[in-house]
Amino acid sequence: MDTQNLEKSAASVARLSAAVEELIAVVQQQRSDFSSSLAVERDKAAKAEAKIADLEEQIHSLTYDKEKLAADLNAAQNNSENEEKIAQLQSLADSRNSKINGLQTEVQNLNVALANRKNQLEEAENKNAEWAQKYEELEQKLAQMQQTITQTTDDIDDVVARLEKVLEENGASNNNN
Repeated sequence: MDTQNLEKSAASVARLSAAVEELIAVVQQQRSDFSSSLAVERDKAAKAEAKIADLEEQIHSLTYDKEKLAADLNAAQNNSENEEKIAQLQSLADSRNSKINGLQTEVQNLNVALANRKNQLEEAENKNAEWAQKYEELEQKLAQMQQTITQTTDDIDDVVARLEKVLEENGASNNNN
């Protein structure tokens, strides 16, 4: 009967160890998945920043062209023979203004999206820190559990040894009677 208790205790210790190892594996997988997602979000944010820089350069170039066209328009307005050129330049200036407005809207939208991405990255980094802390706590709990298991196993061994000694002594005294 004592051997059965020892076997049950050993089986319980084995099941507990397996459950703890499985829990650690799950936490490590979640941490890995989370790190991968964080890297993807960082890449998206970097691409958005690059697109914003490109669009701002286009705006700068178009603004320069607009100013040049305005100067050409003013010069052409001084010459009444160039009314057709004035109309063309005005149309071109209007087209450039429209394109600049569209690009500025797109830049604003990208800035909002980038701000959202940065917030998501910050939240993700905070969650990653939380996962790291939880992982550390689980490792500490595992160490405590392993220590408790070791102590329990030692205690069980002591109890079994005492029981065996008592049984031997009882057996020896029964044989004498």
